[in-house]
Amino acid sequence: MQLDAQGHQYRLDRSLTVRGPDGREKEFSFDANLKLKVSPWTGELRIKRGRISASLSPLSAGQLKEFLPEFFRHWNQAAPESAQKAAFDYVDAQRGFVPLAFAVCLLFTLPVSVALLADSHQQFSCTRLLRESSVPGAIDVKKATKKDSRTYKVKLEFTAPNGQLIRAEDLVTTKDEKDIPKSFPILYSPEHPECWSLTKDLDSHEINWAKRRYFATFAFLFGMFFLGLTLLGLAWATIKRLKPRPFASEIQEQFGLQL
Repeated sequence: MQLDAQGHQYRLDRSLTVRGPDGREKEFSFDANLKLKVSPWTGELRIKRGRISASLSPLSAGQLKEFLPEFFRHWNQAAPESAQKAAFDYVDAQRGFVPLAFAVCLLFTLPVSVALLADSHQQFSCTRLLRESSVPGAIDVKKATKKDSRTYKVKLEFTAPNGQLIRAEDLVTTKDEKDIPKSFPILYSPEHPECWSLTKDLDSHEINWAKRRYFATFAFLFGMFFLGLTLLGLAWATIKRLKPRPFASEIQEQFGLQL
């Protein structure tokens, strides 16, 4: 079998030979190393064997319909196990992962990205409010739990003048629980007491602005990362669901595949 398309020549015999417009030939033996790759974004079909590859995009729809069954027939004659596995992968197109991809994106990565971006926005907003106007206060230590030999996790509470109760947790490094202060100095916004921050140290009345910017930026970047994963995963799953692989039914019938 021989097909000519846009200056490319495809010959099927004991192997697949592809000649490009420049006259150079690439030979693909029918064995376990031969692969039929499909681009998840463009749907381009590409034959690969090791480092050698050749695109099937020059073939028209009619030529591709003629080529694919013959390609798999020759492959099946030379290496049945590899050909049948490749045919199954081609027909199945990872359809079983599509619902899983949708579920992971909608139930995990999207909520995580929303939570991180919302936290980042709140931190940046609170930083602005604290810079504009803040008053000193104190947040009480309600409980201390030993985390390791030098670290304690402390639960903190602060009741704002308007009666709003603020709860938080922090880590304190000390050798003895007795050295943990009963309260820590803070600065908070009178209009929005939920915007508050510990001072740099027990004797300071200044917020560690660099630390606040770092954590806000950290949350923003990871939020954008998970948002990107969500959009990428949803796009991949949508393409897989809406764009079936060309002539998959013919290949399925040729091998008698049950999916």
